[in-house]
Amino acid sequence: MVIWSRRLGLEKESSGLLQKCRLVRPSCGVMTKEDFCAKWGREGPVHVVFCGLSFETKGGACALASFERILKGSVAIHLTYVGDIPRQWQQKYKTALRRIDHYSRLARREVLSLLATAHILFHPAASESYGMVLVEAAASGMAIVAARRRRLALSREFLAPSGGPLLDENKVSTREEACWFGDSIIRLASDWNQCRRMAWRNWRKTTNGQFSKQYRDQVISKIVSRSVRQRSAPILSLAELSGRERVQIIQVSSKRLGEQRRRYREKVGLVDRSIVI
Repeated sequence: MVIWSRRLGLEKESSGLLQKCRLVRPSCGVMTKEDFCAKWGREGPVHVVFCGLSFETKGGACALASFERILKGSVAIHLTYVGDIPRQWQQKYKTALRRIDHYSRLARREVLSLLATAHILFHPAASESYGMVLVEAAASGMAIVAARRRRLALSREFLAPSGGPLLDENKVSTREEACWFGDSIIRLASDWNQCRRMAWRNWRKTTNGQFSKQYRDQVISKIVSRSVRQRSAPILSLAELSGRERVQIIQVSSKRLGEQRRRYREKVGLVDRSIVI
């Protein structure tokens, strides 16, 4: 919000609003310490999960190439791919897919159950609006292999330091990303104790501090309590606003607004896509 007010030249006008804003990060339920210890208490084949319902934006092609490279190695690793795979990519990686657990679509509760038993989340996405799956994986006691990208701010903030290997897009070319990810996962899966330590750091971040449900609930509770105690000016009606100087009211129906949006997107060449997350 601060960035947008600066870009629009409205820093002065929005300063009062920004002073009242509090950042509340999305959070989720956390597995118990007992469940964490049970999952990591006995060393065994490491389970790696990729979860991306949008093949393009979540890095599906990179994930398949990385998984193929992992399968060529000597380390026993259990691989799971959650998300649709276009037919041409299924053909390209048909040999590797025979050794990968593939689910085209899972309900959220099924994804959370899967994360609760897995050890590493592989997240090569090029960009994210937020990246809730990173928080959910951390809350499930997982190490995370992701990328440090300009359009993936949460990975830089949440995973550093030592929440898992982070690819630096300024140092690794797009062509080399699958190799880097595959080799990083193999190295991490080969060191059970290191993998467990990274998972523990991530889990701790979701049990305490700004990424925890406790912190979120405390902030929201304080805001609500303050709002209840303070009396604010009554909301102005449209009739009262229309009588004010330099105020012009334009009422647009939702149907008309939708038509305007559709025409605009057609004009600039944007295509509407519905993505289920």
